[in-house]
Amino acid sequence: ARYEVQNVGGDLHNELWVPAEDLEEFNRHIVGQIQVSGRFYGPKYTGVVKSTKYFISLDVNAQWEQVKKFAQAGKLQDLLPSEKASILINWEYWKEKGDSTEVLTQLVNVWKASYGDGLKLEV
Repeated sequence: ARYEVQNVGGDLHNELWVPAEDLEEFNRHIVGQIQVSGRFYGPKYTGVVKSTKYFISLDVNAQWEQVKKFAQAGKLQDLLPSEKASILINWEYWKEKGDSTEVLTQLVNVWKASYGDGLKLEV
């Protein structure tokens, strides 16, 4: 109730505007799970995530090539701990790309083995 809802373009594009300095406290008060209902990857999207080990300075497409290399080597389980955020952020982008359903399926299986079924990554 403390934060203002802003319309950012069209009837369905409302956002709750939370000042950056309030985010930490705001996040502590989230109850339950957050469901992502949609994504938009604009033409300038790079998918670069700062906290990474294997994806340092790699854009979203180069990251996908790294994922495929790990899959070919049977080492996706080694990739997950350090690249978890990148995988979550770029998952739908990689799916839309439609490059390798087989690698996506392997990634889902390794994810479930490592983290359970709480996140519904689907191919």
